[in-house]
Amino acid sequence: IASVITPMRLLMGTTALAGAGAYAAYSYWKSFALGLDDTAKQAGVLSSEMAKLQAVASFKGIASEDFSKGIANFSQQVYLSKTNAGGLLEVFRANGIAAKDFTGSLETAADLIKNAKNDQQRLVLLQQMGLPATMEWVRLMSGGAEGIRKAKEEAAAFGGTMNDEMVAKARQFDEAWNKAWTNFGLEARSSVTTVGGWIDALIQKGRQGLMAAGMNVGAGLLKNGMG
Repeated sequence: IASVITPMRLLMGTTALAGAGAYAAYSYWKSFALGLDDTAKQAGVLSSEMAKLQAVASFKGIASEDFSKGIANFSQQVYLSKTNAGGLLEVFRANGIAAKDFTGSLETAADLIKNAKNDQQRLVLLQQMGLPATMEWVRLMSGGAEGIRKAKEEAAAFGGTMNDEMVAKARQFDEAWNKAWTNFGLEARSSVTTVGGWIDALIQKGRQGLMAAGMNVGAGLLKNGMG
């Protein structure tokens, strides 16, 4: 065993594992970054701003997938409020508040949650406004608009967010990878078709050769028999 496991082979194996781990980590981050970028586009805000909000939500125990779903639903309510419809608009109207953009609506919603009488009322308000009715979201929104702004600043200072340039790089890498993989697939299918045609031609020639050989052998046997 000692003769097989040399220091160089150990180094190569360690390097390969480190490379695989690094790629897996980057792939996970890339998927997270692009998913968050899509969420930001739905809300009409910069990815860097959405990243700050996501970091704050994560501190409160909200998973990234639940965060994306909640923001997507709330973004839809913000859009509906601009068309004079939706549960968010009804809540705002009941409190004498005009519809706003995503950031303004979220901060206003946070103030309403903060000023609610109890957690039961907070959960009802969250549901009416299109946000998940969970205690994690109650804790996220209970600080009000000022609490969210302060928490976002702290998240950025902590270094737990990404910037728009990083998202752009991830998007470029993803598109380049998809293009390369698509081209590889097309070339592979083309190669299979080419090889398949070559095999068909080979089989056809083999059949022709066997038929010719069979005819010759049969003719010889017939001639010898008659002789």
